[in-house]
Amino acid sequence: MAVVLVRGGHAVQSINFERYLPVADPAISVEYFDAWGADEIVLLDITANRRGQRIDPDLVSRAAANCFAPLTVGGGLHNLEDIRSTLETGADKVSLNSAALSDLGFVSAATNRFGSQCIVVSVDVRRNGDGYYEVHGDSASLPTGREVVCFARALEAAGAGEILLNSADQDGRQSGFDLALCRLVADAVRIPVIALGGAGEAQHFVDLFAHTNVSAGGAANFFNFTEHSITTTKAYLLRSGVDVRLDSHVDYGDSEFVKRGRLARHSDEYLQAQFWEHHPPEII
Repeated sequence: MAVVLVRGGHAVQSINFERYLPVADPAISVEYFDAWGADEIVLLDITANRRGQRIDPDLVSRAAANCFAPLTVGGGLHNLEDIRSTLETGADKVSLNSAALSDLGFVSAATNRFGSQCIVVSVDVRRNGDGYYEVHGDSASLPTGREVVCFARALEAAGAGEILLNSADQDGRQSGFDLALCRLVADAVRIPVIALGGAGEAQHFVDLFAHTNVSAGGAANFFNFTEHSITTTKAYLLRSGVDVRLDSHVDYGDSEFVKRGRLARHSDEYLQAQFWEHHPPEII
């Protein structure tokens, strides 16, 4: 799952939810992630709530126009009308964060109106000084006092369809997912849990699926800064015995991998031959 974080109208690289580097136009990022074979794409405006606004409807419309993978959209959605409008603008699912923290009843109302299949709750987590995992709000800057397993179970009881579990401590570090956190939450609920935060190489996804029961692994920085990393990551997962769907034009079936999932360099002769081959737009 590819995640596009939006700040000030730009897709950004996030480092520990404290530093941000502009990357691209978010709609273009979504288009390329779709072309490169992402199974799902998440588009999140991480400052919409602070501005007292919801994610820009025009951005959602532009992103959805060239996206055929399921698109989850979040940012400043606080009432049923916000959800309805976002779905009508082109989203397949919506992601709630602050609204779910404020009122679990809103999660129930949303699932009753639109169905649990399109209600995702994004949960930002940090390990606090006492060593347990605490849910945080306001872009992972505000401790809530809520232990993550209790909150995850409450979300499930409220009717949430999925949990997007984000380790704020691992954000931007590229050192791997917080496997202990992922195991804790995925084993506590029956709804799908998507892990986010920390991916830095393809092997991290292999480790995630080998040692936890999460339903999916997501990444933002990793997919923004590694060319074709969605298709190469999937190819590496297949080589490692993980069952994934590889449906892009390029499958890297004749490629070798080194250093925990990094694509090995082809010979000069192989690369030279590519100049005379037709390639679909997605790999150019």
